[in-house]
Amino acid sequence: MRPTYLTPDDFQKLLSVIQYDWFRDLVRFAVSTMMRVGEIVNLQWSSIDLEKRLILVENTKEYSTKTRKSRVIPMNEWVYYFLIQKEKKNEHVFTFPDGKSLRVGYVSSRFTKYVRKAPIDQKIHFHSLRHTGATWLVQKDIPIFTIQHILGHSSIATTQIYSHIGVEDMRRSVGTLNELISSTNN
Repeated sequence: MRPTYLTPDDFQKLLSVIQYDWFRDLVRFAVSTMMRVGEIVNLQWSSIDLEKRLILVENTKEYSTKTRKSRVIPMNEWVYYFLIQKEKKNEHVFTFPDGKSLRVGYVSSRFTKYVRKAPIDQKIHFHSLRHTGATWLVQKDIPIFTIQHILGHSSIATTQIYSHIGVEDMRRSVGTLNELISSTNN
């Protein structure tokens, strides 16, 4: 079974029903970094390198990554500007507006409530944001090996399930061969 993901249009529909700016930012961050919900709610400012524009996803005393391996995620422009403007309320990057810590269960259930309000596929869950970012990268012709490293997969086979290549994507890809084939006819 293929993982569910959002089209750009559905992503906008989802954002439009999220009433809190801070939660909307968390959702944007999730797609931009393709981090898991546990990685996001446990992300600490000490793992953010604004100078190098990198996020270190690592094990701490309080949290272990799914694979138990650390990885580095480069920041896109949105993530970078979001982080340099974000108020530091405690050691965690994402908190409630009053500075209290977020929990995975809260973020997941709140996300599900927003999905129910949006006119989108109701099978979407928070982890679908990770699938969404990976799928969008594949659709923009980013090499699957690059995506594998961002996601932290040890096997390329795992990463390939995130790539939803449609007929039009395949048509565009094989269409690039036209020029080469045509030039050999001369």
